[in-house]
Parts: sequence; C-alpha cells; structure tokens
Amino acid sequence: MVKKTMVLLLAALLLLSSVPALSAQEGSFAFVNKSKVNIREAPGGKIMTRVEDGITVYVLGSLKKGGKTWYRVVFQEGEYTKYTKAGWMDGTFLTGLRDQYHDVTQIALGDSHLLMLHRDGTASAAGVWMREEGDVIGWRDVESIAAARFGSIGLRADGTVAVSKRGEDVDLASWTNVRAVFAQNDIDQVIGVGKDGAVLSFYPIEGWLMPGWAGAKQMIWADFWNVQLLMDGTVHIQLRGERTEESVWQRLLAAEKLEGVKQIALCTTYGFGAPAALACLLADGTVRIFDTGSASSIDISAAATWTDMDAIAANQGYILGLKKDGSVVMAGEIVSPGIIPGATYLDDDLFVNFAQTGQLNAWQGMKAIAAGRDMIAGLHADGTVDMLAAWRWEK
Repeated sequence: MVKKTMVLLLAALLLLSSVPALSAQEGSFAFVNKSKVNIREAPGGKIMTRVEDGITVYVLGSLKKGGKTWYRVVFQEGEYTKYTKAGWMDGTFLTGLRDQYHDVTQIALGDSHLLMLHRDGTASAAGVWMREEGDVIGWRDVESIAAARFGSIGLRADGTVAVSKRGEDVDLASWTNVRAVFAQNDIDQVIGVGKDGAVLSFYPIEGWLMPGWAGAKQMIWADFWNVQLLMDGTVHIQLRGERTEESVWQRLLAAEKLEGVKQIALCTTYGFGAPAALACLLADGTVRIFDTGSASSIDISAAATWTDMDAIAANQGYILGLKKDGSVVMAGEIVSPGIIPGATYLDDDLFVNFAQTGQLNAWQGMKAIAAGRDMIAGLHADGTVDMLAAWRWEK
C-alpha cells in the first residue's frame, strides 16, 4: 500500500512538473489551465471569485510570496466590460500564450480579440472581452483569415466564408467562389472579392467601389478614403461619399509615382480613427511615409529610416515593422487606456512604445505581425504566438 501511494505521488509530481511554468511579462496575456481557480484580493489573501479553465487574462505584474509566483491579472466576469475585475492568481494555474497555441500560420487582430489560423485549417481565438467573435472552434478547411472590429472571418478552400460576429447574425451563404476577404479591426465592414471579380460586403458599399478592386492585393479604408494596393505593386486612393477634393495622399503619390509597393498600412489618429499617415513598404525593404499633416501629435517619421523590412502593420498612433531577420521595431506610440467599468479612455492617457520599454526584445524569429488599437501580436517562426497590450488598471 505504501509503495502504491509513493508511485501515485511520484506520478502526480511528474505531471505537475510537465506543466510549463508561466513566465509572463507585464502587458502580456495568459490562460487559466484548471477549472475553478481562485482569484484573490491579494497574494494568498481573501478569495474574490473562482474562474473556469480556458479564459484569457491580462497580466499587470507579478511578485513572489510563500514560495509561489503570484500574478496580478485583469479578467472578465459575465458578458460585458462592466464586470471586468483585477485580482491575484497563483502562476501554477496560468499558461502563457506561447504554450497555449501551436502550429499557427496566420494571425489577425480585432478590437478585443486575436484570431489565429492553424496549419490543419482550424482556427482559435483569444481575448479578455471576447464574445461571439471567438466562436471559431468549428471552422474547418480555412485557408486565410481576417478580423473586423468585433468579427472573425475565415476563407475556406472551397471559396465559401465562415464568420463569427458579435451582436448580430450575418448570413454569408451567398458568398461563394470568393478569392479574398479584407477587413479592418477598427470597424465592422468586411469586403469580399470573388474569383469572377464580384465585390461582396457586410454592409452597403455605395461609393466605395474603385476601378481594379477585383484585382486588389490589399485594401484599407478610413473615414471617406479608400486605399488599395494592386497586384502590380501600384497604390490607388479614392475619396468616397460627398468628398471630392483631391487628398494630400493623392498629390504625394502622384508626385512620387511609387511602383513595386509590397504592402500598405494606415496610421490613424487617437480615438477617432481619422487618417494620419499612409505607410508603403517597398520591394527593397524601405518604407515611405505619406503624412496628411492632420495630426501633429502623431509622429511615425522614424519608420522612414527603416531598412531590410519584410512587413508592416499600423493602427492608432503607431506603426510596427517586421525586419527580415525576424526582429520587430516600432515607431510612434500606442495609447494606453485605463481598464475601468464603463470607460474606454481616461483623462491621463499614457502613451507607450514597446520598443522603448524593451518588451519587443523577446520578439525574435517572427514571421508575421498584427497591429490593433491597443494590442499588438506577433507570429513566431515555430508557429507560436505573442501578444502585448498597453492597458492599465484604474479603479
């Protein structure tokens, strides 16, 4: 009996030792790996609540006490942001993002969720405030993904489209023979392009159509402007709706006569999402920045000095660059909203550059990046994922 007990204890110790120890930095994400885990008011203190396994938490910081590493985390109780709370968890019951997901081939960021495509054609999603946009478990045979503000979109191998969207059902049964889907994480509009050149959309697109959309490689839009990158490496801009004046970008692009553009990214203003600067990644690995001059508080001019770039991504106030050696750089600043019930931004906004804080130092061997309003994500060459956010807890 004693021998049997010893064997069982040894097996339990081996099982516990096989669970990767969480080593999360401030601003990163982790997952609860056990059901009914206690969250406490202080390390080892009074129990606030118990949470289920599989939920995503945001790491505010950590400390060691009583031989354990405790993490202060932000988590959500209930369906809406007003149930957001912060408390302390034993790190034994947390799994880091890189240990949670594997064999990821593509990533996309929505307003509050990370969408991931796996090598086998399935998908996963993670996010503290994720709701219906995270319902992607049943997706199969997906070849590419896109994320809208509160939506997840997957393009299947047969040309049909899967969608999971917060707040309303979207019927995409008529979307067949689709070649590509385009979305942006600051609004819920999604554009699909059929192999026959047909243009499809979630919502009406009157005034949005541009010559050459059927052959677009990339599309981005903001306010009254549409920007598209064509397969031939040329960039086109169109004002939609009642806006007919020539834009700053149109004049600059006409003067530059850019060719061989590999990728485009749009840097917008804080809060309102108006265009601030258009970035173009050229085939030689350099970046051209076209500033509208409409937002003096935003400065991503440092990106114009970048070389050996493989990809770019941008959002409110900042731009990310993925270098050919797999490292990641950043220009501009991401706004850090306080996480409090019923509020998105505080009066004392904090602006953060992850490169200056050193948090991007660990981002090596990356093969893809994504830029959200206040989150960034990176895909490692080994198929694992990192994600950082510039959030604070204010109560």
